[in-house]
Amino acid sequence: MKTKICQYCEQEFQASRFHPGQRVCGAEGCQRHRRGDYHRQKLAADSEYQETCRNSKEKWRRNNPDYMKKYRAERRNTDGVGNPRIGARAAEATGAQKQPGLGVENIALALVDEKEYNKT
Repeated sequence: MKTKICQYCEQEFQASRFHPGQRVCGAEGCQRHRRGDYHRQKLAADSEYQETCRNSKEKWRRNNPDYMKKYRAERRNTDGVGNPRIGARAAEATGAQKQPGLGVENIALALVDEKEYNKT
């Protein structure tokens, strides 16, 4: 079987015998790039496809009206990767607010002090 060069990663690959015109290897990144290129070309050339894509987005927004509100609330309470953000809620959970003179900015000190205190 004939080897070809991928037009995105420029690595050699074996073309499928069922698709002899294959120009892109099977790597996930190359396939994603190929699909994106196709989508952009199709949007530029086909007004009906462009309208269908736009209607699809609008339909999704109608069916999920609170998505952005929930998304922003989640991002506000996490560091963007899913880890809880250290703030007022974390301070309340550790009791940092109950100790006089200890604000949210000193949460790490409160945690260290609390752990040391619990050892005795």
